[in-house]
Amino acid sequence: MIDIETTYPARDKQLRAAAAIELGCSVVSHADYVNWLIDVRRLLLAASSWRQYRCAAAYVLEKGGTSETLAFARRLRAAKPISSYERKALPRRTSALKSKGLPQNDIDTLLAKIDASRSDHRNALRAYVQATLLTGLRPCEWPSVTLKLQDGTLILIVTNAKANDLRAHSLERTLLFDRLPRKFAERLSEWLTIVAAAGDDYPKLIKALGDALRSITRKSFPRRKRWPTLYTMRHIFAARAKEHYADRPSGLAIVAALLGHSSDATATHHYAKRRAGGGLPIPRANPNEVSLVRAVFKKKFDAFVELERGVASNSVGSPR
Repeated sequence: MIDIETTYPARDKQLRAAAAIELGCSVVSHADYVNWLIDVRRLLLAASSWRQYRCAAAYVLEKGGTSETLAFARRLRAAKPISSYERKALPRRTSALKSKGLPQNDIDTLLAKIDASRSDHRNALRAYVQATLLTGLRPCEWPSVTLKLQDGTLILIVTNAKANDLRAHSLERTLLFDRLPRKFAERLSEWLTIVAAAGDDYPKLIKALGDALRSITRKSFPRRKRWPTLYTMRHIFAARAKEHYADRPSGLAIVAALLGHSSDATATHHYAKRRAGGGLPIPRANPNEVSLVRAVFKKKFDAFVELERGVASNSVGSPR
């Protein structure tokens, strides 16, 4: 007979340690942990293994006894195993071919290969890479950018691409660069000039840059199983921001604000592990937007709890 009071907490401790390593943080929140178990680990496990892991994690959450931990436990217990047939039918995870990060040496190599390429888009591609490493913007967000200089601070304002359905903390986000060295300001200006010139053809430009990057990276890193994409530069920015802010009060909320997220959970769950790199300036976030990260997350969580309560009340007295 299994002693669940001993084995379940021990298994849960191992799972949380594994989640911390993959998510690149020392302490894993309940939201991060449950998301990781359901969205990542469950897809890799046989049904019997998933049931064991699910029971262990849910047991510990239920022992917490708060409305938050109980809600997460119910969500976890509702997550059914993935059958082998369903697993084969799943589309390949984007991480299977896409690199979420690059060491600085590889970034330098990539920029050199871009310069040496015969692509008609090499100048635009270099400008995109350098500007996105500096800001972490999504490719589709660049046409919305406005820049202004105020008291030595370069202020970049961008419309959040995922501002609907509470997926972003607000309609816009602000990146503040204090006394940004001229060479970095020029990189931003160069790319924004290219974006403005593209006008309505900007989506075509982004597709062309993605195709050019794909060709260059396959030739530059032929033995790799994962290659950088246009989105990789955003992941690298997120990793650098986490390295800079994660140990500060509300550090992950600051990172989430810079990325345009409504919750600091996505800053750990979906993005590259924290690492130093590149010597690039790290922007500040608007403090008002940092506070919105927490507020929007609370709104989402409260809605989730209310939904759980509704489901529970509707099931009372129902036939089994």
